[in-house]
Amino acid sequence: MVKYSTWQYCIHATRTQFKSYKTLAFVIICMILVILQYYMQSDTGEIQFGNWELSLSILLNDYYQLFLFSLYFLFYIHTTCVTEQSSQMIVLRFQSKRDWISSRIIITILIGLVYTIIYFLCQTVFPVFFAGWYIGWADPDHESYQQYIEPLQVWGIVFFKYLLAIWFIGILYLLVADKVTKSRSLFAFLILFIILWLNKSLAISLLNQQLAFLSLNVSYINLLNESDHAFIFLLKNNTYLALSLIGMVSLLYVTSSTKQFSE
Repeated sequence: MVKYSTWQYCIHATRTQFKSYKTLAFVIICMILVILQYYMQSDTGEIQFGNWELSLSILLNDYYQLFLFSLYFLFYIHTTCVTEQSSQMIVLRFQSKRDWISSRIIITILIGLVYTIIYFLCQTVFPVFFAGWYIGWADPDHESYQQYIEPLQVWGIVFFKYLLAIWFIGILYLLVADKVTKSRSLFAFLILFIILWLNKSLAISLLNQQLAFLSLNVSYINLLNESDHAFIFLLKNNTYLALSLIGMVSLLYVTSSTKQFSE
């Protein structure tokens, strides 16, 4: 039987996922979102908006981020990363069980990165065809944060939160599914849905102050004020989420290392 190196398997699995119908469907969904958002903003009389306003109106939409972007991601990682009985065959192709566990984490990180890049490219390029191209804001008074920061800086802050959030969701999905013996995918999905619902229901200020380690909501950009530096704001509002992500990765690695595939 041919042995895989960890990176060989991770790259192969990631490529396989993005060559599937899921990616084409995802791009089409992204295009539909841009079209719908463009006409909704036009109907409300917001005539003066450019590509950045249109793009960020989608990227900063709680429902799109939490319940479309985040949940659709589970279609990518479910078949590749959740340990089922077939994993007993896959693990035989690795040099060690530790390599197999590492591969599940790496695949989730790679798929999350590529998935987020695709989404942001779609929501950055498609708006140009509808709202035109502007280097800066077309309407600097459209949102409060636009007075303090340039479009690319907002794009970077939002991208970083999306990436951390999708990694958090992916690793938590693996962690929960790894600990449940029956209906593991359904149970993991329900846990994630509750966390996403809390991110939508709770006020952003409360979430960032009391539950910062669960703060996935990208609307935190509205907390930005004139005295904040973009980089400091980014670190201040994402440190606890990043630490919780590191903690879950460590927990998944340690607990999975002592678990038998036959369990």
